[in-house]
Amino acid sequence: MNPIFQTRKFDEQSLGSYLRAGRQEGGLSLEQVAEKIGVSRRHLKALEGNDFQKLPPEIYVKGFIAGYCELLELDKNKAFHLFEKVKLTPRKDSPVRAIFAHAWFGRIFSYRNFAILLALLFVATSIFYISKAIYPMYAQPAFSLVNPGACPFSTGDEKLEIKGLIQPESKIWINDEEAIVDKDGNFSCPLFLKAGENPVKFRILNKFGREKRVDCQIFKN
Repeated sequence: MNPIFQTRKFDEQSLGSYLRAGRQEGGLSLEQVAEKIGVSRRHLKALEGNDFQKLPPEIYVKGFIAGYCELLELDKNKAFHLFEKVKLTPRKDSPVRAIFAHAWFGRIFSYRNFAILLALLFVATSIFYISKAIYPMYAQPAFSLVNPGACPFSTGDEKLEIKGLIQPESKIWINDEEAIVDKDGNFSCPLFLKAGENPVKFRILNKFGREKRVDCQIFKN
C-alpha cells in the first residue's frame, strides 16, 4: 500500500484544516479529490475552508467527509467529531455588526417612534370614524328601484307594484303620496296606470334632512 495513504492522525483544531492537511500530505489537488470522490471542487473548497453556509444539507456533507476520509485513509471518526464540534459552536457576529444591529433596532423601536406610531394610529382611526359619521349628513340619500328594474319602463298591466330600497329611517313620496317603509328601508306602493305615458316622481328625504328627487317614465301599452 502506498505510504502516502496510510491512516494519519492530526492535531488540527478544525475539520477543514484536518482534511486539507491530509490531502496535501497525500499530494493531491482539490481537482483530483473532486474527480475521485465525485464531489464538486466548489464544495470541497468550502469544506476545507470551514465555510459550511455554502454547503448542501448535513446528510450530503457527511457523505463528502466520508469520501474524503476513505480516499486519503484519514480517521473518519475524528473527522465526524470535528464536524459535530463545528455544528455545536454558536456563531458569533462581529462586535461592529452587533453594535450596528443594536443601534438600528434602537432607532426603529424607540419609545419616541412608538409614541408617534400610536398617535398616528389614533388620528387615522379618529378621521375614519368622524368621516363615517359625518358623510351621511351631507351625502345624497340612497335610492334604488327593484320593480321596475329600470326607467323608462313599458308594461301592458293596468296596475304596477312599485318597489325599492332607501336608507333606513328615511322617507319617500311617490307622486306626492308617502309610501310605507319598513325598518330595513324597503318600500312598496301600488300604481294604477293609464294608457300611454305615466310619469312617476320620487322624493326621498333622509333623517339628516338631505333630499333627493328622481323622475321615472312608465308606459302602458
